[in-house]
Amino acid sequence: MNTERDNFHDWARDKPDTSFDTLARPDLRDAPDPRAVRWGRLVVLALLVVALIVGFKWLAGL
Repeated sequence: MNTERDNFHDWARDKPDTSFDTLARPDLRDAPDPRAVRWGRLVVLALLVVALIVGFKWLAGL
């Protein structure tokens, strides 16, 4: 008899129910507009692209 397996089944039987039927949908009225542009992310992405291009040119000696 496998004691580890039996211990797991005892634990699984005793743990609280975590089924999804009691979850409620989040209230989306207070959420920000999903179509809004996140300018901070765009600026960080642009700076990253510029840094990669400049770094590559510096390493390549162009």
